[in-house]
Amino acid sequence: AMIKADEDALAENSQSQVTETEERKEENAEYQKGISNLSEAATILKRAISVLRKYYSKISAEIKAEAEGASFLQRDDPAPPSTWDDKYTGQSAAGGTDAVSMLEFILTNTQAEEKAAHDDELSGQHSYEDSMEALKTEEASL
Repeated sequence: AMIKADEDALAENSQSQVTETEERKEENAEYQKGISNLSEAATILKRAISVLRKYYSKISAEIKAEAEGASFLQRDDPAPPSTWDDKYTGQSAAGGTDAVSMLEFILTNTQAEEKAAHDDELSGQHSYEDSMEALKTEEASL
């Protein structure tokens, strides 16, 4: 009866090792996929921020040049239509940089998510290694 119990425990231990290894491989594959997506997203966001900053900088310079009278075409603005109430300012106060701020916010969150994924992966790997060590120690004692 004692031998049967040891054999059963050994079989259960072996199955636990196989199961945990398979689960760890699946977790790691998901981690690799997620990190790849987050890294790609961060690269795209950085590129978009750079392009928009250049674009808004160029527009700002053009507006400034026009305001200083450097424009070659000098003409008065046409009279607004009678339905115009002159309260709309659009994004002129922010110079369109709200889009850049939004992308920077998304980039910061993406980087935080990437760091959390790395931390979770490290924790998962340590838990797996500790569990495997315990199972192998138990296996050796059987």
